[in-house]
Amino acid sequence: MAKIARSRVRFGSMLAAVAFVLASCGGGGGSNAQPDSDLGQRPNLPVDPKSASGLLPNVTVLDLTNNKWVQFANFLPSDKPVLVWFWAPHCPVCQGEAPGVEEFAQQNQDKLSVIGIGTQDTVGEAYDFVARYKTTFTMLWDETFETWLAFGVSAQPAAMLLTADGQFINGWMGPFPENEVLRLIGA
Repeated sequence: MAKIARSRVRFGSMLAAVAFVLASCGGGGGSNAQPDSDLGQRPNLPVDPKSASGLLPNVTVLDLTNNKWVQFANFLPSDKPVLVWFWAPHCPVCQGEAPGVEEFAQQNQDKLSVIGIGTQDTVGEAYDFVARYKTTFTMLWDETFETWLAFGVSAQPAAMLLTADGQFINGWMGPFPENEVLRLIGA
């Protein structure tokens, strides 16, 4: 009987640990905050006729790098493969990966484009994240979560590699797949 009780305690402890890890990276605060008042409410921007229509979700997102609203669908086609990195400000794994993703983007900017798409928490926390990690690649903010849902992403960090014309190559949940991305783009 004591063995069963110890097993239940261990199992309960493991469940609590898993719940803590999921809560620390998978969830977050609400995302109802609005960006700087000079940007106003999120507009419904049109999709550029030159875009690779239908390959990226038609969602207006905030470009944190340039402090303006942009249409996510307009990022394709591109002149090179596109790596989409899914992040959230509160996620400790994302915080740990951000410097490496920045370095990866810098070192491989001639081979692929890197786009970060964040959600959860507040837009202020998103701006703080971009400033803290000095990201220079395109960092976007989707207060609606629509971009993540369109790709089937429900937790972060995650990454997805697309061809220049937007075809899916591969996707990953968890740690940033630097070596796998380089292998897949032939670098």
